[in-house]
Amino acid sequence: MRNALAQVLVLMPTRELAQQAHGVMKTLAARLPSVRAALVVGGVSSAKQDAELCSQAQIIVGTPGTAARRQHGRRSCTADDHTTLCA
Repeated sequence: MRNALAQVLVLMPTRELAQQAHGVMKTLAARLPSVRAALVVGGVSSAKQDAELCSQAQIIVGTPGTAARRQHGRRSCTADDHTTLCA
């Protein structure tokens, strides 16, 4: 992928759904070595999520509240930054 910014933001209503969607995205991304997916949900280590986000993931899957909290106060991906927004 040419753009290092996330290109897809998938917001799911629950952590469990976000984790399932992330698993599917990782399976699909496995066939494309330059594509990475990150999971942003509550109840998971912030350090692990930071590492995934810093890995220049093109796909971010998460819950709305946690995604908003993770983005607060830093240059981040917003809906305007994404090619596709799935809600």
